[in-house]
Amino acid sequence: STPFNKEELSAILKFGAEELFK
Repeated sequence: STPFNKEELSAILKFGAEELFK
């Protein structure tokens, strides 16, 4: 599996948070 860099990880987390809390 490919490791995520900080930019990718923060983008994924931000997207996930928006999906959870919309």
